This record gives sequence, structure tokens and C-alpha cells, in this order.
Amino acid sequence: MPVGIYISVPFCRTKCSYCNFASDVFSRVVFERYVDQVCTEIQNAPKTAAIMGGKFERFVDSIYLGGGTPTVLESAQLHRIFAAVRNNFDVEEGAEITVECAPGTLPDDQLEGLLRCGVNRVSLGVQSFVDQEAAAVGRLHKRETVLADIDRLRSSGISNLNIDLIAGLPHQTAESWAYSIEETIATNVPHVSVYMLEVDEDSRLGREVLAGGTRYHAHFVPDEEAMADFYLAACAALSSAKIGQYEIVCTQLCGLGHYKMRATMLVMTEADFEKWLQQQEAANQ
Repeated sequence: MPVGIYISVPFCRTKCSYCNFASDVFSRVVFERYVDQVCTEIQNAPKTAAIMGGKFERFVDSIYLGGGTPTVLESAQLHRIFAAVRNNFDVEEGAEITVECAPGTLPDDQLEGLLRCGVNRVSLGVQSFVDQEAAAVGRLHKRETVLADIDRLRSSGISNLNIDLIAGLPHQTAESWAYSIEETIATNVPHVSVYMLEVDEDSRLGREVLAGGTRYHAHFVPDEEAMADFYLAACAALSSAKIGQYEIVCTQLCGLGHYKMRATMLVMTEADFEKWLQQQEAANQ
């Protein structure tokens, strides 16, 4: 059975206030050392699998570079990562190859580099089409930036696109959320991921909200009930636009089954997990 490979690139131009991922802003000197380490670990994958008692699967049908913002790397660094994967795994013809991008991080040379690497799917971290909301959490793009990037990606031949949206950003209202959904639908991208803002101790914004403070626009974050309403409104609007839900945060255009993100479909189901647990318990008896 083919496997999917996920590679994290934990670097960003700026750290968004809501972000609770293992990512941050680093010197470009660190980028090269990180790419060296990633390539080394890819080369050592068979040995690592053996040490861990696992089975090394060579056949790959999806590769996903997430972040962070992978496109802060230079084209040559991205090429090294993809070359390491192809040299050590059997990547199927027609494999889905996705890179996450922050709008505004795709100059022409970077876009050309992605195409040379075989990238055929791009996920854009839009989060909101309302400039005030995007700026409030540290996003550096504007609505026009997103639309320009989508046009350039399509012109280059990459039409399998995803837009990420977050319900519950500071200053967000039912009206502004509806606007972001309408703008998303108008782009006619085949895939949309809708998330609710996570309020926890692992992000600056989350800590400020929990403390009842005002930094990072924390006092303008909608309450949980409003966030839930925003999410349900998004599901309804996207469904009406024939963008059907197949996973809790993901939707896709009906009739475009080939655009369903393969990486999502590789996630272990609860039944799989229960079966795995039973196997482990039996092995330990």
C-alpha cells in the first residue's frame, strides 16, 4: 500500500499570534542546516524503520511540505528535499505533491522552482479575506495578494489549490466571516479547509485570551458559541456552493474527487487504531 510523506518546514517570515505549531522566525543560516538534517533522515529512513521494528514502505503516492512556511526556503533547498525523497522512495507517477504557502511568498523564481520539483498542489494560508483580521494576527498579506497568487498559480498550470480559513479571529463578525466565505467560493478553488481558532497556552494570542488581557487584540476574539456558529455557517455556505465536506476541517468541490487531498485520506481511522492496539496487546502477551 502506498504511503504519504509529510515533511515539516518550521520556518516563517513572522510568527502569527494564534500559531501553536513548532515553528518560528530563524536566520537563513539555520535553514541550510535543517535541510541537511532532513535529507539525512530521509536517506536513513530504511535503517530508522528497522531500528523501530517497523516496515519500510518504498511506494509513495503523496508528499506534503507543511509548516511553518516552506516557501521561505530557497528554490535550491526545496529541490534538495524533493530530490532526497525521489532518490530514496518510489514516488508514483501522478503522485499528489503539495506545498503550503503563505500568500505573498511566491515570487516568479520560487514558483518556477516548485514546478521543477513536481509540485502539483498548493495550500494557501489565507485565514481571512478581511485585511484587518489578517493583520491583527500578524499575517503579512492582503486580499489582493491572495487573488494575485491564485491567478499566477493557475497560469503556471497548478489548479489543484486549497484555501485555509480560521473561524474566530480577532475582530471577526458574522458579517465579515460571511464575506471571507463568499470570497473563497468566488475563487472557485477545489478545496477549502476551515478551522476554528484554538485558544490554549501554546500561542501568544491563546495565553492572552485565557488571561483576559488585551494584547494581540485578544479582547476582540469572538466567544466559543460565535466560533461554532461561524463554522456551521461555513459548512452550510460551502455545501450550497457544491463544496461538500468529507473530513471535519476539509471540503472539496463536488464531482472533483481527484482533488480530495490524499494526505488527509491516509490518516488512521479510529477502527484502524483499535485494531493496531489489539495487535500490540496480543504481541505483548
